[in-house]
Amino acid sequence: MKQPFRHSWNYYNPVKVLAGEGIFDNIPEIVPGGKILLVTSPSSVKRGLAEQGVKSLKPLNTVIYDSVTPNPELCDLEKAGLELCGHGFTSIIALGGGSVIDTAKAFAVMLSNPGASLSAVLKEKIRTDHGRRIFLLAIPTTSGTGSEITPFATVWDSEAKKKLSLSGERVYPDIALLDPLLTLSVPGDITLNTGLDAISHALESLWNINRSPLSQGTALYSLELSLKALPKALAEPGNIESRAEMQWASNLAGFCISQTRTALAHAISYPLTVRFGVPHGLAAGFCLRELIKDFIKRGPGLLYGCNTLERVSAMLKEFRLSEKLLAYCSASQVLSLVGEMFDPARAGNYILKADSKFVEAIISESMD
Repeated sequence: MKQPFRHSWNYYNPVKVLAGEGIFDNIPEIVPGGKILLVTSPSSVKRGLAEQGVKSLKPLNTVIYDSVTPNPELCDLEKAGLELCGHGFTSIIALGGGSVIDTAKAFAVMLSNPGASLSAVLKEKIRTDHGRRIFLLAIPTTSGTGSEITPFATVWDSEAKKKLSLSGERVYPDIALLDPLLTLSVPGDITLNTGLDAISHALESLWNINRSPLSQGTALYSLELSLKALPKALAEPGNIESRAEMQWASNLAGFCISQTRTALAHAISYPLTVRFGVPHGLAAGFCLRELIKDFIKRGPGLLYGCNTLERVSAMLKEFRLSEKLLAYCSASQVLSLVGEMFDPARAGNYILKADSKFVEAIISESMD
């Protein structure tokens, strides 16, 4: 058996990114002709974004699905996707946050493989690399998930208390459109929670066994953008420059995890979301300071951007995340989930040794 090459790494991401203020108005020039499914959410309808999207798409044949909820449920997606099959859609546009884009990705897989069970795809790993490939345009209206550039979609099964992941090359969108004007009306709590998700993605790709020179440099730049832009976006919601920079930070961090996947913080987050409804970014973000401390302490020979990491830690301290977490559940409830929070696969992505006792210590210290 051949030995692997030393210092080997690879790169692949097929998503075309278009960014610019007001670029949202150019959708008709971006989407192929045919019948379009616009996937959005009640919050986007409330904020007027869906109406703006419909206005932009007026010359095109468009059907709207606006029932996306936070943390999309497997049973809901299965039912809706089956109803949408057979309508001849040639393109899907996702307009919203991570849940909207993940829902659109699930629909794209189902509509490209009519009759395919999403449950079977997720639970039985049924292949989806056959059939036609439906065009998917992802337009994020929040800055955090990076879903517009990743080959992953998160689906929740509340009945089984599980987070499921749709993944593969066919889950990538074709085009990501970043228009900071769409994020100006995002409320402060969502701005913070989604920003924490972007920071978590960048950090988890840095201390990841799958990291590369490309992902490292990109992750550090993403963190520098977040350091500059997130506090300003929270203090000045209408600041278009900070909103644009948070979009870039989120997109770059999403690019990083599309190469490396996530690690410990995300494994810790999932039980908190599925059991107590903790927003994903907060659930992943509350333990990041302790993970930064551990990485700096135990991995000096692996460390890149120490100054950046220390400044990120200082910023996170100002957000008082453990206090925000306690609004959803008690410290004892958090600690009771340690067994579920330790995922050997994601712990294996952490570049340093991490067992269940380590995860328990990180959570305990994060709650102090």
